[in-house]
Amino acid sequence: MNRNEYLDRLASLLREFDREYQQEIFEAVNAHFEEGLREGRTEEEIASDLGDPAAFASGREAVEPVESAEEPHFRFEEEPREEPISVMVNRLVRGILGKVKQEVGQASWSFHVDNTPLQHVEDGGSVRRIEISGGALDVDIEPSEDGLLSYAYPANASPALNLQRRGDTLVFSSAETLRTLQERLRLALPESVDEIAIELSSGDVRIETLALSVLSLHSSSGDVDLDTVAVEELTHRSTSGDLQGDNIRFSTLRSDTTSGDVKLDGSVLRCAIHTVSGDMDLSGDFPTCELSSVSGDVELEGTPVYWRVKTVSGEVDLSLPNGDTTLYFHSRSGEAGGVWRSGVRMVEDPEEAAIVVETVSGDLSL
Repeated sequence: MNRNEYLDRLASLLREFDREYQQEIFEAVNAHFEEGLREGRTEEEIASDLGDPAAFASGREAVEPVESAEEPHFRFEEEPREEPISVMVNRLVRGILGKVKQEVGQASWSFHVDNTPLQHVEDGGSVRRIEISGGALDVDIEPSEDGLLSYAYPANASPALNLQRRGDTLVFSSAETLRTLQERLRLALPESVDEIAIELSSGDVRIETLALSVLSLHSSSGDVDLDTVAVEELTHRSTSGDLQGDNIRFSTLRSDTTSGDVKLDGSVLRCAIHTVSGDMDLSGDFPTCELSSVSGDVELEGTPVYWRVKTVSGEVDLSLPNGDTTLYFHSRSGEAGGVWRSGVRMVEDPEEAAIVVETVSGDLSL
């Protein structure tokens, strides 16, 4: 099919998705057609390179939309390297929370509230889960110095802050308003809090020096900044907000963004990250990763047990330690540079590779 036929088919398949997602896909596909035409290829050849338009809506390719479902669409490969992963999980996960909680307890931290007094929550030591929802609401979370659960929010703020207690769950909420002012909620949490769920429209989130079992972060345009945070299971979903983490330790990470960037430095045992046009920059220890993007670039550093990277036009840059590994690379028009480096062996079957990189027109560098 030619370009117009391909785009018409794509428009029909994407009509149920939100307008911003459709625009991202159309821009990426059109850019690929323009690049191919400049290279002297026909529209039919370019359409064939892109593959079935249904893949952009079905999730068979790496271009699933951000939806309101509880969990992102990513699914890890079923035990792609069963023995190495199971050994690694058993060895590392057992002590991750206890170790970081010990570090938190030994550290000394100051909690500044911009002249807004802290309010202690009665019986806060029995709270295990925090839920936060709002519109233009920034959220700062740090460990409590005195072991009490406390919060700070301007008394005359608009919208007002609603606080509810539901068993071992504490709920903070603020309604959407037409005001352009953005209010800030600050929390000081004791070690008893084990789960945090945050859902915002445009607010930024900063979390520092906490160890949690579950962390859920959903925002349309707000950024997330994590510093010295350990989490067993982290779910992140955003339209244009960035996710940044320094000195992080996650057992499982699932992130789904449209144009937001993901930049992490630390250790993540298993991660699945999808962006449409956002870039990914992961450095540290990431043994098992599934990364996908339409036009965003991917930088990944670590020792691979099983890496799978898929892009349409995004560039892929991998940094590997010394040692032997296997690589499968497939691209319609992209090129691979540096694969002759010592220790990297190219294979023709992706099932035999520790690293799988698939692109349409993106280049790979090692």
